[in-house]
Amino acid sequence: MIPKTRRTKLLTAAVAALVAATAVTWATGTGPFGSSPETSHCWGSWQEGEGSDSVRLREDKGGTPSPGHPQGTCTATVATSKGDVTVTVSYGPAPASPSERTGWIFSHLGPGRVPLPDGLSGAAGADTGLLVLPAKCDTSDGRPTAVALETDATSTTDLGGIGEVAEIITAAANHGMEKAGCAPAKPLRITSPVLSLPEETESYFAGRACRIPGLDFPQTRATRLEYQVGAVSRDLQSCAVRDSHDSHTEILDLLMVAEPRISALFGDTAGTTRLPGWRGTGTFTDDYAVLRADCAGRATTFLTLDPGAVPPARTFAVFANAVAQRLGCAAITTLPPAGATS
Repeated sequence: MIPKTRRTKLLTAAVAALVAATAVTWATGTGPFGSSPETSHCWGSWQEGEGSDSVRLREDKGGTPSPGHPQGTCTATVATSKGDVTVTVSYGPAPASPSERTGWIFSHLGPGRVPLPDGLSGAAGADTGLLVLPAKCDTSDGRPTAVALETDATSTTDLGGIGEVAEIITAAANHGMEKAGCAPAKPLRITSPVLSLPEETESYFAGRACRIPGLDFPQTRATRLEYQVGAVSRDLQSCAVRDSHDSHTEILDLLMVAEPRISALFGDTAGTTRLPGWRGTGTFTDDYAVLRADCAGRATTFLTLDPGAVPPARTFAVFANAVAQRLGCAAITTLPPAGATS
């Protein structure tokens, strides 16, 4: 099973301090840090100088992307009143293992994240970001390359900082593509504001989890649960249910992706097998279930994690059919919406 580490995190105070102090530096090379090439980090995206006592930067062994090795990582350690927080920016393909890859995708696209504006393929939250690069930057075996930001922080405060995270990953993407030799003629840019903020976590007692008809739990169990609705758009929809009495243990993670470049991150995880009662092709394992089907003329990917925790034939069917109805396409499955078992 995937380790229970996919917390639906909100804004961390440390990351808020980091992005507030450094967003301009990432985007333009100006701001509180200097511009000396001797103190350049993250492939030239971030310049360290005076006034940066709270941020200690280093490039780890992943190094700088290059045409022969289009991968790299950069780590910033932020000193806060509550201790150090590590922020890591990576350039490269999604994890190779399907189990790790599906968990990684959900952690960057699930609740708490909103789609990037201006036609960019990705999403940002206050503590994470993901930007899938143009096809020119795909690896030699055809996997999409992405820039991802994540932190090791676990504390939560008020929401905010999403626009700054979006600026950071966009700047890192432009500099990484330059180093890897696949930069487009015009750099990627964010000119529009992030118009919507993620929804708060809500207590769940009865009725609909994530406001999805039929996605319910027994009354005795529901009193322990809470849920968070993620993006609900033509390209992306997500839902997370947690046990509020047990360290917010994952109960249910659901995701739909229809944006082509983001959907390409799944690779062949959906397989080529047509499952009885389901449209499209799918793969069900103990760690994840992935199904890909046409929906309103677009290849649409559906994901649930840890399907052994909740009968997937029921929850996956409810979610997939609800999304299909919202998007105006045929039902994804003919399986009964309730009473089914895995």
